[in-house]
Amino acid sequence: MPRVESADHAGDGMDAGEGILDRVRSNPWLAIGAAVGAGSYIDALGATALIMLVLVGLRPVEQKLLLKRRRVHATLRVKLGAQWAPLEKLIESHGVHVFSCRTFEHDTDRAFELEMIGANRQFDVLVDLIRTREEVVSITTD
Repeated sequence: MPRVESADHAGDGMDAGEGILDRVRSNPWLAIGAAVGAGSYIDALGATALIMLVLVGLRPVEQKLLLKRRRVHATLRVKLGAQWAPLEKLIESHGVHVFSCRTFEHDTDRAFELEMIGANRQFDVLVDLIRTREEVVSITTD
């Protein structure tokens, strides 16, 4: 009777139920390695050039897009009785959109938890302007 040994695949990087084609589709570098292993050197070279073009060539575009828009969380504390509407108008007039505002009433002041999105450079200017307002106690951003 032939002897059958068990194959232990623990730690080899393969998940249960995951085939090699699933792994090749999800990782382009693995696909290139498979092409080289199959002897398709021209295909592997072309795929490598295309991947490098996308990764390196689009980096400046990505950086410009990230500079243009930024999402900021801010806590704005104001004196009791201060209204949100004038502050919102000030923020919106500087090209920053408030997409979430929660109000918290405290014994000594009122706090607005803000989620804003806008041009990266506008936030520094806007925070400095808000700090000069008489009704503002403090503003902090994340």
